[in-house]
Amino acid sequence: MLDACAELVDEIGYEALTTTLLAERAGVAIGSIYQFFPDKRAVVQALTLRNLEAYLERLAARFTESILSHWWDGVEVAIDEYIDMHRTVPGFRTLHFGDVVDVHLLDEERDNNAVIASALVKLLTDRLDMPRGPHLDFALMIAVPLTLLIVILIIYLNTCSAIKTAIVMLAVPFSLVGAIGILAVLHYNLSVAVWVGIIALAGLDAETGVVMLLYLDIAFDDWRKKGLMRNLTDLRDAIYHGAVKRVRPKAMTACVIIAGLAPILWSHGTGADVMKRIATPMVGGVVTSTIMELLVYPAIFYLWRSRALGRTSEESANTR
Repeated sequence: MLDACAELVDEIGYEALTTTLLAERAGVAIGSIYQFFPDKRAVVQALTLRNLEAYLERLAARFTESILSHWWDGVEVAIDEYIDMHRTVPGFRTLHFGDVVDVHLLDEERDNNAVIASALVKLLTDRLDMPRGPHLDFALMIAVPLTLLIVILIIYLNTCSAIKTAIVMLAVPFSLVGAIGILAVLHYNLSVAVWVGIIALAGLDAETGVVMLLYLDIAFDDWRKKGLMRNLTDLRDAIYHGAVKRVRPKAMTACVIIAGLAPILWSHGTGADVMKRIATPMVGGVVTSTIMELLVYPAIFYLWRSRALGRTSEESANTR
C-alpha cells in the first residue's frame, strides 16, 4: 500500500489523493486500507517515516564508506543523498519529509525540520566523535533570524538612519498579514517551502520599501531646498508629490509579480505542491504590502517629519 501511495502522490499530488484511489492502485478492498490507516494522512505519514528511515540508513552507510575530516563533509554527503532520493525514490520528490502535509507529521511535539536536524546531528557527532552540545542545536535554529538581521543591517547602511530602517521593515509584518491570510484560506501549513516564500517576500518588501522612502525623501529635500518647507501644509504637499510618483511603478511591480506567480497556484505535476507553497505567501503578501506602502508609508513619514519640522519652527521663532 505504501508503494502504491508513493506512485499516486507523484502522479496526482497529495491534495488529489484519496483512500479510494489508493485502494484501486494497491488492488485491495478499501476496508483493508482503513484496517491499518484511518485516513490518507496516516498513509502518507507512514510513507514519510519509511523515507526518513531509508534516508538515515543511506547516510550511515555513506558516512562509513567516506572519509569525513570535517562536519561540512557530512553535510555535503547529506545533500547528495537527498538529491539522489529526490530523483530515484517514488513519492519522495513530492512529499519530501512531510512538510507539504503537516509540519508535525514526523513528531507531534517537534516540527519536521527539528526531527531531521536532530537525526543528522546525531549521525555527524557519532561519526566524527564530536561532543554534541547546545551550540550545535543553536546553529541549526539561527539561520532565519540571522538573515533578517543582515537585511536590517544592509538597509541601515543604505539609509544611515535607524528611523528609516524601522519604517522600511514595517513592510514585513504588513505583508505577513496577506501571506498568512492566503495560507489560511488555502489550508496550507507552515513548512520549509512556505518559509522560503516568506523570506523571499521579506526581501522584496524591503527593496520596494526603500524605493518608496527614497521618493518621499527626494520630494521632502526638494521642497526644503526651494524654501517651500515652511509648515505642515507644505509637508503634506511634498509627501503627496513624492507618493504620487510611486503609485504607477509600485502598481506595475505588484501586477508583474502576481502575474508571474499566479500560474503556479494552478499548476500540477511533479514539484507542484512545493512550488505552490513557495509562491502562495508571496502573492498574498505583495497585495497587502502594496496597500501598506502606498497608504501607510506616507502617513508614517508625515508623523516623523512633522515632529522635526515643528522643532525647527519653534527654534526659528525663538531666534526671532
